[in-house]
Amino acid sequence: MDNKEKIYNILRTVISNENQEILPESEILSDLGISSFDFMQVIYDIETTFSVNISDEQLEEFVTVQDLIDFVSA
Repeated sequence: MDNKEKIYNILRTVISNENQEILPESEILSDLGISSFDFMQVIYDIETTFSVNISDEQLEEFVTVQDLIDFVSA
């Protein structure tokens, strides 16, 4: 499973609408309807899955799903 699919799976755990399509250009909070609390769970899961640390400054840069994919792929 590649990084993109791993991130999609993490996002699916917090999206309430099972039919919601996840695209790289989807905005995490507005398009996917993820709450701020659930977003923090996503960040924790990404840190754990990919063995990375995400700073508060980096958090502000994550607007789209592609932003998350780019971060873990870097």
